[in-house]
Amino acid sequence: MCVASSSNRRRIRSNVAPAKTPPVMASAWSAATTYYNMSNGDTGWGHFWFDESHRAIRTDFYPTCPFLQLYAAGIDANYVPCTVLFYEGQNYFVYPSAHVCCNYTFPAWHPEWLCQSNATYNGSVLVNGQMTDFWMVEWFSNFTGVEPIRNLRNMYTVADSHIPVRFREDLDTGYLDFHDYVEGPIDPTIFTSMIDAYGPCHSGHGSAGSTDRTCTHYTAQTLRRSWPCDNPTCS
Repeated sequence: MCVASSSNRRRIRSNVAPAKTPPVMASAWSAATTYYNMSNGDTGWGHFWFDESHRAIRTDFYPTCPFLQLYAAGIDANYVPCTVLFYEGQNYFVYPSAHVCCNYTFPAWHPEWLCQSNATYNGSVLVNGQMTDFWMVEWFSNFTGVEPIRNLRNMYTVADSHIPVRFREDLDTGYLDFHDYVEGPIDPTIFTSMIDAYGPCHSGHGSAGSTDRTCTHYTAQTLRRSWPCDNPTCS
């Protein structure tokens, strides 16, 4: 059950809004997107699909991919359109022009993730002319198999609503804005067609002793200065 979140804003005035309950997001929805890559200033566009029934997310990025998962082809080979997928517990980065699919183990969102993560309400923020509720989640990942890593994940939703407006995660050094939001069933082939068309997918270099250098070892790499990331924090 979701409960009212704590607030990072001190209640020093009587007109300060009380704490809110983190929203539960729709079980299936899609939206057009724009993105900003904070590591190099790149901007772009694409589309986003979410389907809880398959633990699935697909995000298309144009004109260049903000993620640097291609390894053997060299760092500059990454700056092409890409699709990032989560499906049934697996995470994929597909580069159609290179005909490469990289495969990692990383979970997708769930509609209740803000509630279950005890998201902190950080007040109202104007985003793209829309008043939003600003939610922040601190979480720790251990998917690298080395040690837990602290992450911050921010979601901005339409005020007093579950509709997403902006998503930002410090792992990605950028943010994704949502436009033309639509709720409703998603055709499963939206997700599986990309995996099927560009497989077999390659595991990250060094995973489970793999010597395949097609894809970098760690998922969600965005920093050119630390590519190909020889440690979990890319530092």
